[in-house]
This record gives sequence, C-alpha cells and structure tokens, in this order.
Amino acid sequence: MRISPSIISGSFSAPPSKAASMRAIICASLSAGGSLVRNCSQAADVQDTIGACNALGVYTHWVEKDLQVMGGGFALPAGEVNCGESAATLKMLLPLMGLFGEEITLGGGEGLKKRQIGPLEETMEKIGLKMKTSGFVPITVSGELEFERLSVHPNVGTQFLSGVLMCMPLQGHESFLEMPRALVAAENLRLTLGIMEKFGISAKASEEMDIVFCPAPQEYVGCEYEVGGDFGAAAYLLGAGAINGKVKANGLSMEMHAAEKRICEILQQMGTFVIVDEEEKSVGASVGELTGIGMDATDIGGLVPLLAVLGCYAKGTTVIKNVGRLRRREPDRVACIAKNLRLMGGIVEEEENSITVRQSALVGAKVDAEGDGKVAMALAVAALGAKGKTEIVGSECVGRSYPNFFEDLEKIGAQVED
Repeated sequence: MRISPSIISGSFSAPPSKAASMRAIICASLSAGGSLVRNCSQAADVQDTIGACNALGVYTHWVEKDLQVMGGGFALPAGEVNCGESAATLKMLLPLMGLFGEEITLGGGEGLKKRQIGPLEETMEKIGLKMKTSGFVPITVSGELEFERLSVHPNVGTQFLSGVLMCMPLQGHESFLEMPRALVAAENLRLTLGIMEKFGISAKASEEMDIVFCPAPQEYVGCEYEVGGDFGAAAYLLGAGAINGKVKANGLSMEMHAAEKRICEILQQMGTFVIVDEEEKSVGASVGELTGIGMDATDIGGLVPLLAVLGCYAKGTTVIKNVGRLRRREPDRVACIAKNLRLMGGIVEEEENSITVRQSALVGAKVDAEGDGKVAMALAVAALGAKGKTEIVGSECVGRSYPNFFEDLEKIGAQVED
C-alpha cells in the first residue's frame, strides 16, 4: 500500500470492538440456547475466536453484520483446537479448558507459534491446571478447574484473567479473584464482567478492580448483545486528524470499558482539539500545535505505534514508558515502529522499557510492518504529513484488527494506492 501526503477531512464509523466481540462470542458459546452478537467484528482475530469455538462444538452463522451463536457449552474437541494467529483467543480459552477435566491441546498458526505465551504456568497450577509447553504453542492443558481464592501477578495479563472470570460462575462454589491495583488494563476486565452480566452472570468487583467475587454455580443464558465501537482502532484515524486535518469518529462513547479511550486525553494534552459528543456518540479530533509529553503505556500497548508517530510531529520530546511487554510480541512492536520511523527520518531512541521520540521532519520511504497491523496503521498515519510517498510492505496485516482501515482512511481524504 502506498500513501501520499494528504489533508484529512471527514467522518467515519468506528469499527466494532474486537475485544468485546471475542468475549461475547465465548460467553454466547457457554450459554444455554441461542444468542445473537449484533455488529460483531469480522476482524481476523475474531474469526480465529469463532474457529476455536467451532472446534469446541459451537455452531455459528453470519447474518450480514450479526453473528448467530448456538451455545450450550463447549464439547470435548476431536483434536487440537486451532486458535489461528490470535494470542487473545488462546489466552482466554486456556483456563476454560479446565472445565473438561481432560487433556486438551491448543494450537495456532505459524505467527502465533513464534510468540511467547508469558508466565502463566504458576497461575494455571493455582486453579488446578497443568500446562505442557515450551513457552510457545502448542499448549496441552490437563486437570480440572478448582479454586476458591486466586491471587495473581500483574504480568498474567487481562486476556487470560478474562478467561478465569468467565470460568468462575461455572464452578460448584463461590470464588474470589484478587489482583494488584497496578493491573494492566483493568478496563478490559470491566468489559468482560459487563458482557458476562448481559449473559446472566452476577459478579461483584471492587471500585479499584482489585478483587472480584463471583457466586456459583450460575448458568450463562443466551441473549442479544450489541457490540460498540473500537476505541483502539478508531484512535489511529483520530491521530490522522491530529496530524494533518480534521476527523470525526462515529459510534464511540466514553462510557465504554476500553483503556484505549485514553487517546482523547492524550491528544488533548499534546495540543489537539478534541470534541466528545456523548449524545451523538462521536469523537472529533482536529490539528493543533502538538507538543511532546510523557506518558505511561502500561494499559494501552495497542496505541504505542501511534503515540510514537505523534511524537514525530510534536514540538520537543515525547517519552513513552512501560512498553517492555510489547517486546515479547512477534515482531517486537517497539523495535518495529522505531526502526521504520527512523527509515522515514524520525529521531527515535528505544530502551528496553521506553521509547523517546523527538520532533522530526519525516520523508516518504519504503517501510515494513512485519505483520503487525498496529504498526502498519501507524506508518500510514505517519505518511500523511511526510514529504513524498510512503510504501508500506505487508499492509494487509491490518485485517487482524481493522479490515476496513485503508478504505476509511481514503474516505476521510487520504491518497491511498493499492
């Protein structure tokens, strides 16, 4: 994909939330009766969630933008459960495999096989399960889910903990989940609990989100669930407005449980004009005099490539801290965005757990997202204000989270060539 310098002006509809879609599909799979997930994301990661649930005996059927799910709970799979390239699907399903009391293997595609799964063995043992793995997929899970009070380390991550939350009501007794207040992206757990509630599950969380109590046994009940807009995806086009124009994203509400809604605050702090209209459910961003700031990316790792790009267009210095966990991805997201911005003339310094970006005069270049959709989107945004044309190799990887990204980018005025 080739992007030329462009002035941005227009509006677009935020794509459906990938995180909400994946959680709703799993809850629907666990539910008695049928469910309808309205406005369900069709991103590749969500398709991987659907495929894994199909392998676990769940029937699904698309009706235009809605997904019908005939649940009834998971059935023992005939073989390995393929999670595709979706680490989120894998991590949410891991604890749920303890519902079988049998040995189950979760696998994935070539990209997922290269990604480190993270420190989950200790926590799995605390809930009665054993993992057989080299640190990568495939992972074989054995044992039977059983715990009353689980205390976890923040490195475990909210995708895995969302799977634990979804298990809790299916035990034969009440249980508690205790988490440190410094937990990464606690908003994602609030999202999980909110979706569980829609499917008939009652659980109580403290205001600080450091403890969750869940009575049990309970049953999931099928329902209609409407998926809202994806702040994490829409943020990239809002960033385009901040750099070179004016844009409005429809279908977003600050009431949504999404850590990435912090993009509104960050853009304002950097000098962007931001308008949030709760009645209309829209967020607008228009170019201002950007100034570098310091920010903590602990709960917004998906925005780091965009934040680095914004730093190139901001006066002074932008420092993005707590990015170390992104280095466990394939590719290393920190190194990938830093390397590509340098190819475009960006002044970028990276350390193990931070990125420092200084105002830079970017020029068009041939860059490579290396399969990271967020990096591809960030480079497209960077190209809008660069001198000359930018060619993004492997740009099709945006399909994992935002399939219509380039169409929407073109819709708001960008010059895009396939």
